[in-house]
Amino acid sequence: MKKWRYRSGHAKAKAATDFGLQVNFSSIDDEDPEEPAAAFARLDKEISDKTAEIERVASDVEAMERYDALFITRTNTYRLLLSPDGEAEQTRRESKRAKDHFNDVKMRR
Repeated sequence: MKKWRYRSGHAKAKAATDFGLQVNFSSIDDEDPEEPAAAFARLDKEISDKTAEIERVASDVEAMERYDALFITRTNTYRLLLSPDGEAEQTRRESKRAKDHFNDVKMRR
């Protein structure tokens, strides 16, 4: 890597590779330059608009993440309820057994 050498207050020009790019300056209007205060006000308004849009999108993303978490929880709960090996099925069987036992005891009395 070449270092810049300063001679009498000027930097030595560094050769650059030409990639065949041509810059079109025709869209720049030099006759009516924008006042700096007006430019700052315009840019400040654009920044405020973009910030508001980002905050709105961020809240939408947060809501979607909460929905996804709820959906995953609900899906897992359904999977447990519908699976024959799930805890819900085992609890249901035990509950039925206890109910049947209770009804037998009740009938004997």
